[in-house]
Amino acid sequence: MMVVGWVDNMSNNDYSPAANTLSIAFDNGNGVGDSINFTYHGVITEGEAMNLQEDYGYHPAGYGFYSFRVVTLDPNEIEGVTTWECQRSCD
Repeated sequence: MMVVGWVDNMSNNDYSPAANTLSIAFDNGNGVGDSINFTYHGVITEGEAMNLQEDYGYHPAGYGFYSFRVVTLDPNEIEGVTTWECQRSCD
């Protein structure tokens, strides 16, 4: 996979600025079976993740939205990593 960029889409929230970054990694293909992997450095909801994906140009209704996962060390913490995937093509 190749990481292509970092996006700061949540800077107006109460999280620390360093935690509010989104990295997007593409696999090597462009077909329906190929994925885009999103990693948000912070804890967000499934709805917020869908909005970020749509803001990046991949609407969940066309490109899908799957493998949503939030990883924290403690369930009561707001610090963690949120990941999900979508397809590279809406065909």
